[in-house]
Amino acid sequence: MWYGKNDSAIKFNCTAFNITDAIQQALRIENEQKAIRAKAENDIIEAKRDSAVLVIGALSEARAIREKQNALTPEYVEYQKVLK
Repeated sequence: MWYGKNDSAIKFNCTAFNITDAIQQALRIENEQKAIRAKAENDIIEAKRDSAVLVIGALSEARAIREKQNALTPEYVEYQKVLK
């Protein structure tokens, strides 16, 4: 083994390599976290959309039932009069 200027350069290169690895790993983790957040936000948006569709469907069905009841009530009353 020999020591000297080159030995310092080797240590510096190893340290720089470790720092580079650490930076790359930190960036990779940051990107993974961003992807997880984006997926969670998309899941929330999809859930809100799905629930809105269900609510709109239920309101439409309730309105249709109410309109049928209102339309049938006078006819039903007349029918009951005829039966008596």
